[in-house]
Amino acid sequence: MQLHLDVETRSSVELRTCGVYKYAQHPHSDVWCVCFATPDRPEPRLWLPSDKVPHEITEVVEDGGTLHAWNANFERIIWKFVLGPRYGWPEPDLTQWRCSMAEARAFGLPGSLKNAAVALNVEHLKDAGGTRLMQRMARARRWDSGEPVWWDSDPEKLERLHEYCKQDVRAELALSERIPPLCETELQTYRLDQIVNDRGITVDRKLVAASQAMVAAADQRINAKLQSVTGIYSTNAASRITSWIKERGVKCDSLKKDAVASMLNGQIPGDVRQVLELRQEGAKTSTAKLRAYEKAVCPDGRLRGSYQFHGAGTGRWAGRLVQIQNLPRCMNGLDVDAAIDDVLAGNLDRVEERHGRGKDVVSSLLRAMLKSPDEKELVGADFASIEARVLAWLAGEAALLQAFRSGEDVYRKMAASIFGCSIEEVTKERRQLGKMAVLGCGYQMGHKRFREQCLAFGIKIGEYLAGRVVTIYRETNSEIVGYWAMVEEAAKRTAFDGSANKAGPVTCSMEGSVLRLKLPSGRCICYQQPKVEQVMTSWGELRPQLTHMHQNSVTQRWERTPTYGGRLVENITQAVARDLLVAAMFRLEHYSFRICAHIHDEVVAVPTFQMSNPVRRMEELMIKTPPWAEGLPVAAEAWKGKRYLK
Repeated sequence: MQLHLDVETRSSVELRTCGVYKYAQHPHSDVWCVCFATPDRPEPRLWLPSDKVPHEITEVVEDGGTLHAWNANFERIIWKFVLGPRYGWPEPDLTQWRCSMAEARAFGLPGSLKNAAVALNVEHLKDAGGTRLMQRMARARRWDSGEPVWWDSDPEKLERLHEYCKQDVRAELALSERIPPLCETELQTYRLDQIVNDRGITVDRKLVAASQAMVAAADQRINAKLQSVTGIYSTNAASRITSWIKERGVKCDSLKKDAVASMLNGQIPGDVRQVLELRQEGAKTSTAKLRAYEKAVCPDGRLRGSYQFHGAGTGRWAGRLVQIQNLPRCMNGLDVDAAIDDVLAGNLDRVEERHGRGKDVVSSLLRAMLKSPDEKELVGADFASIEARVLAWLAGEAALLQAFRSGEDVYRKMAASIFGCSIEEVTKERRQLGKMAVLGCGYQMGHKRFREQCLAFGIKIGEYLAGRVVTIYRETNSEIVGYWAMVEEAAKRTAFDGSANKAGPVTCSMEGSVLRLKLPSGRCICYQQPKVEQVMTSWGELRPQLTHMHQNSVTQRWERTPTYGGRLVENITQAVARDLLVAAMFRLEHYSFRICAHIHDEVVAVPTFQMSNPVRRMEELMIKTPPWAEGLPVAAEAWKGKRYLK
């Protein structure tokens, strides 16, 4: 039996910032209604908190049927903490849940119900007016501490909310009939994702609170210094600071991060330099993650719900809430333990005297705020240069594969080729450029884009050197260059005439109006409604190019976009790297590592028992490749500690 459902809720806390786990456990959180339907009875039925448990709900749970919802994580957690304990709903097993949103994302569709419905032109579109009503009724109308919460329970509005909930069920059910279910391996991966999200990772709440107090003290000090120099009260007064700098005879069009850094690299008066440095420190945004920690951490001190399954078209995860995937790295040379002690002591003078600027130190400790539970240790490991390794394997770049297998420093080797010197003569700065070349030029990047990327990472190079780097990379890696063309031609041919075509270990095929790129793991990347049409290139040449429908990440519109060999190869490479990570995660769980976080190509876990050498054991499990990746030279480096620092 299949049952499709949607839940409408209310609370005095904000779902968007605290996440469903904390939201569902809050005493003010409750359910307005639940609507559900089945394929054989598609008209949704309404359940209200005053009703008994519907017999359909009891039947589907007890008979081992499946429960389908758009973003099923929300319904599942509300069921666990609200519908079950308060209203007596029988709790289903995790294996009974199916997430229509996850299925849509894996099918190359948008993640929102409304946008997916637009993309597939389904009959039952999401009710836009109902969305606004739902958002208003989800929040308390008035709530003062110690007073009862007041909700807007106007009968007419409630009736509209019930119809909105029914319409969501209709839309989800209609989409489910058009979207294929996850394959068995991806369904298992979705379940593992839910287990990791449920488990969460411990947050050092004392350090978060102390860091917030230190940031407030640092801001007060920074603004006082700014006022003494300029008469301006806050580093947030960008327009006034800009005018003051111009009055000092210095050109200033913007106070954005890159613009400030550029001005500081030039010749400017001392007082302007001081003001720019104060602005740079005061405008540091990474410390905003302290508020994100505070809002999202659950009552037991754990951060949950940090990962969006299939957040990217490649299958990789997207970050949610605190976004631990992009926490800033630690300052070079910082004594983390000593810095934590000093921040906890609340002495800003001591912190700045011993470690550096207060907000910089706090920013460097954001990772360390994730810690092991109780007296246990975290053990983590990440793949080394995984995309470069996967790309070489896909393309059959024999020399590069052999270099990885023999443990050569491929970045230093590339730098030696670029600068025409011996490997021994490669400096740290030259090696960094070699690293940028190996990691950046594998996806058909031109010299202008490569130069822009280098500048973004603080590496200053001219157009001539950028062009030389691209040329040397392509001459050295001719199989990779050939693979761009091979993949593009195979995809275009498949989109044009529907034939199946191979590109190395990847197979292109059409299924209805969807181009499917079958990866070595057996999973597919999907491109909706592909076409081969004449497209004007950036260099002014009209040429046949593959296009497909996708959601614009800026406008959120469903629109046609061109693609090319390098981008397709990038998608394939990242998808294969993701499948390797998934395989490693399953091995780690099987061998008693309980995963509490994963960041890009890194996994962080807690062993369930005392291991003699957990670091070596994790490395062994990470580098073991699945049968489909035979010959792929994988390497990993592991660490252990009480806090997440890498």
